[in-house]
Amino acid sequence: MSTTLDATALPAASGERLRRNPSEDWIAVAIGLGLTIAALLLHRAGVSLAWISILPPPWHDTAQIGAHFAQKWPQYLGQFVFWSAVVGLVLPRFGFRTGAVLAGFALVYGLSLAVIVLGQSAFAVHYNLEPPLVALLLGLILANTGAVPASLSGAFRVEFYIKLGIILLGATLPFTLLVWGGPVAIAQASIVSVATFLIIFAAARVFGLDRRFAAVLGAGGAICGVS
Repeated sequence: MSTTLDATALPAASGERLRRNPSEDWIAVAIGLGLTIAALLLHRAGVSLAWISILPPPWHDTAQIGAHFAQKWPQYLGQFVFWSAVVGLVLPRFGFRTGAVLAGFALVYGLSLAVIVLGQSAFAVHYNLEPPLVALLLGLILANTGAVPASLSGAFRVEFYIKLGIILLGATLPFTLLVWGGPVAIAQASIVSVATFLIIFAAARVFGLDRRFAAVLGAGGAICGVS
């Protein structure tokens, strides 16, 4: 029995998980709306979640980024603990062991942070190596080399993270921005979004991904990418 993730089985497995867990969409919606409402209530009470909303800054040398983490590590720890709690409460509902989910999410978080750090470097900016591209290449390497144990696969819920990200991104879009943009800007963004969705969806289907998973990827690219 294989103990590592099989790249060829990922598309089918992803679609199978979606079919077995039709409530995943609504769970993502509930979490997104819950976090949005909680943030609003905390803001009214004078408390902000901005403390854990932190990203590595652009950097030119290792001393600069090292100093950043030396100063801000409590915020990154808080960010990790917060999202670990969310993931640890949700993903076991889909039949995964809590311990394996948390261990897998620690790997996901660490890799994500490393990719963002690399993407913020002067070298990456100069050669236009944006974090999504680096993450895609890293994911391809890990999936095709069997570097990730299958026991940690519970945390690699790609479609769940995309859905939650789309919802949280939508929560940051004020209606005043739509009014300010005007009908021409809205029409332009709509055309680009639809075209982006169709291209990603078609490409995903060509590569054999599940139809619903392809739709999630298309929606993520159309909303997050075009924004």
